[in-house]
Amino acid sequence: MMPVAARMIDLAQPKYLMALAMLVLTIATYDPTSLQPDARSRKVRRQRPKPWVSQTRDTDRIKPIEKLAGASLSNFQVLRASISNLHAEDRPFEWHYSLQVDNYSKAAGDLILLRPRLLGNEAAGFLETKEARAQSIEFDVPERDTDTVEILLPAGYTVDELPPPTNVDDGFASYRSKTEFSGRTLKYSRTLVIKELSVPASKAEQLKAFYRDIAGDERNSAVLKRASR
Repeated sequence: MMPVAARMIDLAQPKYLMALAMLVLTIATYDPTSLQPDARSRKVRRQRPKPWVSQTRDTDRIKPIEKLAGASLSNFQVLRASISNLHAEDRPFEWHYSLQVDNYSKAAGDLILLRPRLLGNEAAGFLETKEARAQSIEFDVPERDTDTVEILLPAGYTVDELPPPTNVDDGFASYRSKTEFSGRTLKYSRTLVIKELSVPASKAEQLKAFYRDIAGDERNSAVLKRASR
Protein backbone atom coordinates (compact mmCIF):
# COMPACT_ATOMS: atom_id res chain seq x y z
CA MET A 1 0.00 0.00 0.00
CA MET A 2 1.03 3.61 -0.64
CA PRO A 3 -0.23 5.80 2.18
CA VAL A 4 0.34 9.59 1.87
CA ALA A 5 0.62 9.91 5.59
CA ALA A 6 1.53 7.35 8.20
CA ARG A 7 1.66 7.49 11.95
CA MET A 8 3.51 4.69 13.70
CA ILE A 9 2.44 4.13 17.30
CA ASP A 10 4.50 1.87 19.53
CA LEU A 11 2.07 -0.11 21.67
CA ALA A 12 3.05 -2.24 24.63
CA GLN A 13 4.40 -5.11 22.54
CA PRO A 14 6.05 -4.92 19.08
CA LYS A 15 3.69 -7.54 17.65
CA TYR A 16 0.79 -5.18 18.34
CA LEU A 17 2.36 -2.23 16.55
CA MET A 18 -0.40 -0.38 14.74
CA ALA A 19 0.17 1.54 11.51
CA LEU A 20 -2.21 4.45 10.99
CA ALA A 21 -2.20 6.22 7.65
CA MET A 22 -4.04 9.43 6.94
CA LEU A 23 -4.45 11.34 3.69
CA VAL A 24 -6.27 14.66 3.60
CA LEU A 25 -6.43 16.62 0.34
CA THR A 26 -8.16 19.93 -0.28
CA ILE A 27 -8.41 20.81 -3.95
CA ALA A 28 -9.57 23.97 -5.68
CA THR A 29 -9.99 23.71 -9.43
CA TYR A 30 -10.83 26.45 -11.91
CA ASP A 31 -10.65 24.13 -14.89
CA PRO A 32 -12.47 20.77 -14.66
CA THR A 33 -9.51 19.07 -16.35
CA SER A 34 -6.85 20.46 -13.99
CA LEU A 35 -6.37 19.97 -10.25
CA GLN A 36 -4.07 21.56 -7.67
CA PRO A 37 -4.19 19.49 -4.47
CA ASP A 38 -2.49 20.53 -1.23
CA ALA A 39 -1.66 17.86 1.32
CA ARG A 40 0.13 17.29 4.60
CA SER A 41 1.74 14.00 5.59
CA ARG A 42 2.68 12.88 9.07
CA LYS A 43 4.72 10.03 10.47
CA VAL A 44 5.51 9.43 14.11
CA ARG A 45 8.93 7.80 14.15
CA ARG A 46 9.58 4.62 16.05
CA GLN A 47 13.08 4.39 14.60
CA ARG A 48 15.67 6.81 13.18
CA PRO A 49 14.68 8.49 9.90
CA LYS A 50 15.52 6.61 6.73
CA PRO A 51 18.57 7.86 4.80
CA TRP A 52 16.52 9.65 2.15
CA VAL A 53 14.69 11.61 4.87
CA SER A 54 17.99 12.84 6.32
CA GLN A 55 19.19 14.20 2.98
CA THR A 56 19.69 17.95 3.03
CA ARG A 57 18.33 18.62 -0.46
CA ASP A 58 14.55 18.99 -0.85
CA THR A 59 14.81 17.25 -4.23
CA ASP A 60 15.90 14.10 -2.39
CA ARG A 61 13.40 14.43 0.42
CA ILE A 62 10.35 14.63 -1.86
CA LYS A 63 11.07 11.32 -3.59
CA PRO A 64 8.33 9.52 -1.56
CA ILE A 65 5.82 12.13 -2.74
CA GLU A 66 6.86 11.66 -6.36
CA LYS A 67 6.61 7.89 -5.97
CA LEU A 68 3.17 8.16 -4.38
CA ALA A 69 1.80 10.51 -7.04
CA GLY A 70 3.40 8.53 -9.86
CA ALA A 71 1.49 5.40 -8.84
CA SER A 72 -1.86 7.18 -9.27
CA LEU A 73 -1.27 10.02 -11.72
CA SER A 74 0.35 10.37 -15.14
CA ASN A 75 0.50 14.13 -15.64
CA PHE A 76 1.60 15.78 -12.43
CA GLN A 77 4.19 18.20 -11.14
CA VAL A 78 5.33 18.78 -7.56
CA LEU A 79 5.02 22.55 -7.20
CA ARG A 80 6.50 22.77 -3.72
CA ALA A 81 7.36 20.41 -0.89
CA SER A 82 9.01 20.61 2.50
CA ILE A 83 9.55 18.60 5.67
CA SER A 84 9.16 19.86 9.22
CA ASN A 85 10.01 18.44 12.66
CA LEU A 86 12.68 16.27 11.08
CA HIS A 87 14.98 16.28 14.12
CA ALA A 88 12.34 16.63 16.84
CA GLU A 89 12.14 13.03 18.05
CA ASP A 90 9.10 13.70 20.25
CA ARG A 91 7.04 15.16 17.41
CA PRO A 92 5.82 13.71 14.10
CA PHE A 93 7.78 14.85 11.08
CA GLU A 94 5.56 16.15 8.32
CA TRP A 95 5.58 16.49 4.57
CA HIS A 96 3.84 19.57 3.15
CA TYR A 97 3.40 19.57 -0.60
CA SER A 98 1.35 20.86 -3.51
CA LEU A 99 0.82 19.19 -6.87
CA GLN A 100 -0.32 20.33 -10.29
CA VAL A 101 -2.32 17.65 -12.11
CA ASP A 102 -3.19 18.23 -15.77
CA ASN A 103 -5.68 16.34 -17.94
CA TYR A 104 -7.04 14.56 -14.87
CA SER A 105 -10.69 14.30 -15.93
CA LYS A 106 -12.18 12.97 -19.16
CA ALA A 107 -14.83 14.55 -21.35
CA ALA A 108 -17.80 12.45 -22.43
CA GLY A 109 -19.91 14.64 -24.66
CA ASP A 110 -21.35 17.38 -22.47
CA LEU A 111 -20.35 15.47 -19.33
CA ILE A 112 -17.06 15.18 -17.46
CA LEU A 113 -15.80 12.06 -15.68
CA LEU A 114 -13.77 12.79 -12.54
CA ARG A 115 -12.20 10.12 -10.30
CA PRO A 116 -12.69 11.14 -6.65
CA ARG A 117 -9.86 8.86 -5.45
CA LEU A 118 -6.94 11.05 -6.38
CA LEU A 119 -3.94 9.43 -4.64
CA GLY A 120 -3.12 6.13 -2.99
CA ASN A 121 -3.63 2.52 -4.05
CA GLU A 122 -5.09 0.14 -1.50
CA ALA A 123 -5.93 -2.64 -3.95
CA ALA A 124 -3.38 -5.43 -4.41
CA GLY A 125 -3.02 -7.97 -7.21
CA PHE A 126 -0.64 -10.52 -5.70
CA LEU A 127 -3.45 -13.09 -5.45
CA GLU A 128 -4.35 -12.79 -9.15
CA THR A 129 -2.68 -16.07 -10.14
CA LYS A 130 -3.90 -19.25 -11.80
CA GLU A 131 -2.52 -21.46 -9.06
CA ALA A 132 -4.41 -21.92 -5.81
CA ARG A 133 -2.81 -20.31 -2.78
CA ALA A 134 -0.92 -22.88 -0.71
CA GLN A 135 0.39 -20.66 2.08
CA SER A 136 -1.25 -18.21 4.42
CA ILE A 137 -1.10 -14.47 3.71
CA GLU A 138 0.90 -12.55 6.30
CA PHE A 139 0.63 -8.83 7.05
CA ASP A 140 3.36 -6.97 8.93
CA VAL A 141 1.18 -5.03 11.36
CA PRO A 142 -2.47 -4.19 12.00
CA GLU A 143 -3.30 -1.17 9.91
CA ARG A 144 -5.86 1.58 9.55
CA ASP A 145 -5.65 3.85 6.49
CA THR A 146 -8.02 6.79 6.13
CA ASP A 147 -8.28 9.04 3.06
CA THR A 148 -10.33 12.21 2.70
CA VAL A 149 -10.38 14.14 -0.58
CA GLU A 150 -12.38 17.33 -1.07
CA ILE A 151 -12.63 18.80 -4.56
CA LEU A 152 -14.10 22.26 -5.06
CA LEU A 153 -15.78 22.14 -8.46
CA PRO A 154 -15.27 25.06 -10.85
CA ALA A 155 -18.06 27.55 -11.19
CA GLY A 156 -20.75 26.42 -13.60
CA TYR A 157 -20.45 22.69 -12.83
CA THR A 158 -22.44 20.36 -10.62
CA VAL A 159 -22.73 16.60 -10.06
CA ASP A 160 -24.88 14.46 -12.32
CA GLU A 161 -24.01 11.07 -10.79
CA LEU A 162 -21.94 9.85 -7.83
CA PRO A 163 -20.12 6.52 -7.48
CA PRO A 164 -21.90 4.02 -5.21
CA PRO A 165 -20.53 3.50 -1.69
CA THR A 166 -18.42 0.43 -0.94
CA ASN A 167 -18.82 -1.48 2.32
CA VAL A 168 -16.95 -4.77 2.72
CA ASP A 169 -16.12 -6.52 6.00
CA ASP A 170 -14.58 -9.98 5.81
CA GLY A 171 -13.58 -10.23 9.45
CA PHE A 172 -9.83 -10.13 8.82
CA ALA A 173 -10.14 -6.79 7.00
CA SER A 174 -12.71 -4.13 6.18
CA TYR A 175 -13.05 -1.37 3.60
CA ARG A 176 -15.58 1.43 3.44
CA SER A 177 -15.84 4.36 1.05
CA LYS A 178 -18.39 6.96 0.05
CA THR A 179 -18.60 10.00 -2.19
CA GLU A 180 -20.74 12.98 -1.24
CA PHE A 181 -21.60 16.33 -2.81
CA SER A 182 -22.61 19.51 -1.01
CA GLY A 183 -22.60 23.05 -2.36
CA ARG A 184 -19.70 22.96 -4.82
CA THR A 185 -17.62 20.41 -2.90
CA LEU A 186 -17.18 16.80 -3.95
CA LYS A 187 -15.98 14.78 -0.95
CA TYR A 188 -14.52 11.27 -1.11
CA SER A 189 -13.64 9.37 2.06
CA ARG A 190 -12.55 5.81 2.71
CA THR A 191 -11.08 3.64 5.44
CA LEU A 192 -9.15 0.38 5.13
CA VAL A 193 -8.59 -1.68 8.27
CA ILE A 194 -6.33 -4.75 8.47
CA LYS A 195 -7.48 -6.58 11.60
CA GLU A 196 -5.69 -9.91 11.44
CA LEU A 197 -2.02 -10.40 10.64
CA SER A 198 -2.46 -13.90 9.21
CA VAL A 199 -5.11 -14.93 6.69
CA PRO A 200 -5.24 -18.70 6.02
CA ALA A 201 -4.85 -20.00 2.49
CA SER A 202 -8.43 -21.25 2.64
CA LYS A 203 -9.56 -17.60 2.64
CA ALA A 204 -7.31 -16.50 -0.22
CA GLU A 205 -10.21 -16.30 -2.67
CA GLN A 206 -12.15 -14.21 -0.18
CA LEU A 207 -9.20 -11.84 0.18
CA LYS A 208 -8.82 -11.70 -3.61
CA ALA A 209 -12.47 -10.66 -3.93
CA PHE A 210 -11.89 -8.10 -1.17
CA TYR A 211 -9.07 -6.47 -3.13
CA ARG A 212 -11.13 -6.58 -6.32
CA ASP A 213 -13.89 -4.62 -4.57
CA ILE A 214 -11.30 -2.02 -3.57
CA ALA A 215 -9.92 -1.86 -7.11
CA GLY A 216 -13.41 -1.27 -8.44
CA ASP A 217 -13.97 1.55 -5.99
CA GLU A 218 -10.62 3.14 -6.88
CA ARG A 219 -11.57 3.19 -10.58
CA ASN A 220 -15.01 4.73 -10.08
CA SER A 221 -15.72 8.20 -11.41
CA ALA A 222 -18.19 10.93 -10.57
CA VAL A 223 -20.08 12.44 -13.50
CA LEU A 224 -20.14 16.22 -13.72
CA LYS A 225 -22.41 18.40 -15.83
CA ARG A 226 -22.87 22.08 -16.42
CA ALA A 227 -25.21 23.61 -13.91
CA SER A 228 -28.47 24.92 -15.35
CA ARG A 229 -28.82 28.66 -15.22
